[in-house]
Amino acid sequence: MSSNKKHLEELFLSKLRRYIKEHNLDVTFIREFRFGAHYVGLGPGIKKRFAAAEVTDSRFDFAFLDNMVGVEIHGGEWIQGGHVTGSGFNIDRRKMNQALRLGWRVLEFTGTMLKRDPKRCMGDLAIVMGWETL
Repeated sequence: MSSNKKHLEELFLSKLRRYIKEHNLDVTFIREFRFGAHYVGLGPGIKKRFAAAEVTDSRFDFAFLDNMVGVEIHGGEWIQGGHVTGSGFNIDRRKMNQALRLGWRVLEFTGTMLKRDPKRCMGDLAIVMGWETL
């Protein structure tokens, strides 16, 4: 993981914790959640179960299991980082399609979004999670 990506995830985490505290929410989330493995089940024979289910071992940067909401943080959008190259973009689209197929809703935030308007990012999450309404 690049230092920029780590920094952006820490920025999101600090905003998330602040939001949870300010709104007195009882929320559980997991970092680096392997939603593909969760779907097929961990343990011996996982590669065969991935193949049989046509699922890859994908993960979310943050996951809210009770609501089946994943959060992806993307950096490097201005410097041709991995998520915006041709192959990286295609891999990410497959991952998002897989998540939707398995019943997940996914929010994606860029570094620019988190830095320029973190309040809106938290607002988007709050609406998807049902903490707030439009």
